[in-house]
Amino acid sequence: MELARADDQPDPQPYERLLDRVMASQPDTRNDLRDATRLSHLYEKAAAAYRHAGSVAQADAIEACRRDLWRAWQRKFPGNAFVERQPSSSAE
Repeated sequence: MELARADDQPDPQPYERLLDRVMASQPDTRNDLRDATRLSHLYEKAAAAYRHAGSVAQADAIEACRRDLWRAWQRKFPGNAFVERQPSSSAE
């Protein structure tokens, strides 16, 4: 699902609202890899939307959350092929 404005650029506001709702549901992203993967995808889309909207600082903050998420999984499962393929899980 791509949320776009009339000018075909992703609109970050729906992603912000969706992130708020997801976080309010308290996903278990530190213990449930499915939750972590879903949140990571949402972070990816939200960061892209913010970047396209010119909100680089907000995009960077969301990308930092995504990196932290995968770094935690890398510590939990070092050498795991799936985790290693995720963004910034290693030296990125």
